[in-house]
Formats: sequence, C-alpha cells, structure tokens
Amino acid sequence: VSLPPGHGIMSTLLEKVMHAPPSLAELKTVDEAVVIAVALSLSSSAFVLQLLKEKNELGSNSGQATLGILLFQDIATIPFLVLLPLIEGQGGADISDIASNGQLISQLAPTILKTFGGIGLVLLGGRTFLRRVFEVAAASKSDEVFISLSLLSVTGASLLTQKLGFSDTLGAFVSGVLLSETNFKAQVEADIQPFRGLLLGLFFVTTGASLDLALLIREW
Repeated sequence: VSLPPGHGIMSTLLEKVMHAPPSLAELKTVDEAVVIAVALSLSSSAFVLQLLKEKNELGSNSGQATLGILLFQDIATIPFLVLLPLIEGQGGADISDIASNGQLISQLAPTILKTFGGIGLVLLGGRTFLRRVFEVAAASKSDEVFISLSLLSVTGASLLTQKLGFSDTLGAFVSGVLLSETNFKAQVEADIQPFRGLLLGLFFVTTGASLDLALLIREW
C-alpha cells in the first residue's frame, strides 16, 4: 500500500518550510512511515533522567510522571526491536500488503517463537548463572571485580541477543532486568554510578561519529 504523495504533515513541513526535495520528504510505503514515526516518538531516557537529576526534580510530581513515561517508552521499544528485523527482511514488500494477503501471522509466528524462546533462555540461564557468579564476586570483596562483572554481563547479554538475530539494545535491557533481580542490586547501582556520566558522554560521541554529514548535505 503506497502512501498518497503530499498528504503527510511532516512531508509537507519538510517541503514547504525547510525546502527539502520531494525524494527526501515523501514516504513511499507504510513501513517507512511506521518506522520513522516510532523513532521520532521516543525520547532518550538517559539524557532526560540526567537533566532531571541535575535540576533535583526527579523526586517531584512532574519528575515522577516523566520517569513513568520514559519507562513506558523503554518497554514499548522491545516489541518494536523484535518486529524491526521482520520489516527490514521483506525485501521491499509492504507489511500492510502482507497483512491484507493473510500472510502476517505466518510471517510473525517464527519471529515471535524465536523471540520468546531466546529471551526466555537468556532470562532463565542468566538468573541462575548471574546469581552464583555475583555471590562469588561479593565474597572477593573487590569493587573492581564487581564493576567488571556488571559491565561484562551487559556486554555478554548484548552479544548473545545479537547472535540470536536481535538488537544488542535488547540484550542490554535484559541484562538490566537480570541485575535488578539479584541480591546485589543496590551495590551494582552504587558501583556503576561514577560511570553513568562517562557512558552518557560516549553515547553522544558514538552517535555523532556515526553521522555522515557529507551524505546529509548532498542528499538535502
């Protein structure tokens, strides 16, 4: 199903206000509209929470409401990360055409089974494995070992979900869930507190480094 040209609000704003070429502003399919809409509707939890903490507004009513919205967005990202490889793997086919032809269930079923199976395996194995490993690390009474183990668990979960065909972001989220269920949640939060600013800076550095300004200027 193709989108009618010139009927999208954002496409009209890009063309009329920012003088973008029609080839850049117009969305050809529903898939493109859905992906871009979901991406633009999300906000950076790390960036917003850092601002709230700097202004000491995290404990206020507005701060708590903002935190709830950010958590909802983070949870809503998970099904999108699962469905995104399916949308990319259609080879140009519109997902709305697949749904109208009755093929959507058959296309989604393997992905859903793989998702629940993979995440369930990571959660089950990680819950048993991490708890014992962190008990050994706590017995060593070394902050360096504890910090290294926390970062290693995040990296390992990200690599595992990436091997399963999902986003490494999903693995980081699952690792956070696993770490929060251990008996050392408070210690993990205290140990990684000094690294939050550094990791947030690295996030923006890598995001900026991934931008191709020459391509953006040429295509604009």
